[in-house]
Amino acid sequence: MFSRKTKRRRKYLLIDSNQQKRRTSSKKIRNKTLNHFAKLLVIFRVIKNLRASFFLTTVMLLVIGFISFAIFSPYFTIKNITIIRDNPALDIELVKPITKGFYGKNLIFFKKEVLKKKLLKNFLEFREIDIKEVWPDEISISIKLSPPAFTLFDMASASFAVISADGIILAGKPNDELPVIKIKDWDKPLVPGEKFISKEWLSIIQQIDQQFTQNLKLPIKSIILLPAAQEVHFIQDNTNETVFWFDLRIDPEKQLQKLELGANKIGLYSKPIEHVDLRIPKTLFWK
Repeated sequence: MFSRKTKRRRKYLLIDSNQQKRRTSSKKIRNKTLNHFAKLLVIFRVIKNLRASFFLTTVMLLVIGFISFAIFSPYFTIKNITIIRDNPALDIELVKPITKGFYGKNLIFFKKEVLKKKLLKNFLEFREIDIKEVWPDEISISIKLSPPAFTLFDMASASFAVISADGIILAGKPNDELPVIKIKDWDKPLVPGEKFISKEWLSIIQQIDQQFTQNLKLPIKSIILLPAAQEVHFIQDNTNETVFWFDLRIDPEKQLQKLELGANKIGLYSKPIEHVDLRIPKTLFWK
């Protein structure tokens, strides 16, 4: 009995031992497989990082190469500057010396405002300037002049000029279609490109002229500007050529209001009047 039991135990022990060996060997195989797989993952990661690093390096080299090319190559240097005007009165040849200093500059570092300020400083008659970059080596400049508003006639020198809506004397011949302002007591020449009077003064003159025509129904024959005295005289188109004196420093509405309120008293529409002085505040003088 004992021998049989012993044999059985040995048999069980051998079976159990074999099973443990098989389990141990399967674990070893699994561990080896996992180790190999882990090594492969590491290799793949290294390859992926190398690829990413190579891509970034390539991109960086391309960027550096482009920047170097853009800075040191003559490809982006300004070689042509085009000037577009909206009025033939603008002499392009006068503008070219201002733009000359920008030739050969790198278009990448070109600043529009610098050129725009120079043009506006040298040409007061320019109202709008639009500068565009035409890649790789050109600049386009579109210039709009201040529109003409009046023809000036200097009574002392018998010379004509055109003044813009901004008060700047424009180059070019006088336009017959523009209203005329006669200049009196002015001893300076009317030079194109110079500021003659303020934009506000011109606006006041236009406003008074419209009020005479539309509200007062008094047609105006001529306008005389006295810049030194800061006055403007409106001459009525009637037999007596009545003259109305205005002060450009005083609100024109207040001066016109006095004329409207006192029209019946002075016989504005019924009596011959030589002149009406509206310059004195709260007072109306007439002859």
